[in-house]
Amino acid sequence: MRNSLLKKCLNSPALLRKEIINLLSKRDLVIIIFFTILGLGGVFAATLITITTPDSQGAGYIRATACDESVNISASPVLNNADGQFYVPTISLSEISQNISTGCGNKVMQIALKINNQVRYASWNIPAGITDSTFYLTNITSSLGSNYADTQLTQFKATDLTNVAISQIGTYTPNRIEECVASIADPNWTKTTLLAAIGKTEQELLTLVNNNTWYIQVAADASFGTNHANNPDIYCGDSNNNYVPYLDSNSSTLDYFFGGAGNDSVNTSWNSIFYGGEGNDSIVTLAETSRFYGGAGTDTASSVIGGSTFYQDSSG
Repeated sequence: MRNSLLKKCLNSPALLRKEIINLLSKRDLVIIIFFTILGLGGVFAATLITITTPDSQGAGYIRATACDESVNISASPVLNNADGQFYVPTISLSEISQNISTGCGNKVMQIALKINNQVRYASWNIPAGITDSTFYLTNITSSLGSNYADTQLTQFKATDLTNVAISQIGTYTPNRIEECVASIADPNWTKTTLLAAIGKTEQELLTLVNNNTWYIQVAADASFGTNHANNPDIYCGDSNNNYVPYLDSNSSTLDYFFGGAGNDSVNTSWNSIFYGGEGNDSIVTLAETSRFYGGAGTDTASSVIGGSTFYQDSSG
């Protein structure tokens, strides 16, 4: 369907702005031509074109070898009633494969925008994962939220954009939160949803971890490291049968166990939360207002006391 849409666009002069300007040289690029339709509804769409042969590249271009050749780039133009022009405040990248082996997981992607004959750059760290996320270039930077570029976008007129290019420019080392999400390998748990469950921003949690106030423990051969008693522990399971003897933070903080696939188990939980995920997960004693979200599979809680709650599914 995508190929037929592309062919239709390529054969329609009303949709396609054909010029591919010499944007950059000696870069590994995938060239994207934006089709601007400033008529009904002010639609602004994007189609990916991969430059693959020397004859089609033109001067200054080299063969495109991006880590994912099916990335979608889109913009969300907004009509300015004062001057009747459409402006673009946000550009998004979606359908990026975050597979660490075959896709863009743990790689750095860069975008180049040619606006009024000036090239602007922004980049994203793409964490490894089993789901494909959307990444944004807007007025929020990566220092303020997940999946945002390293720089802010100043909105521009839609008609001023002539070319866009994306490329993989390197790799990066994931932070501890990203390692946790990759280990859990559950589409329900992305960096965004995990942080929401814990109630921290990425920067807040990383600061707590770096200060040895909170601890993120990623499973290694189904086991974890030291339990830190009154300091919160976040246990990140994997596809094995993970086991945590005790979830036991304190009255003002919680321990968290994200089981992932496998038959995960806990002996006793005090004022903590256990997300079982897929598999037949179990806990012996659920105490002191703890919560156990079983998820898919046949899950069991032998003793539920002290205002605790056992939910067979994952939602509660």
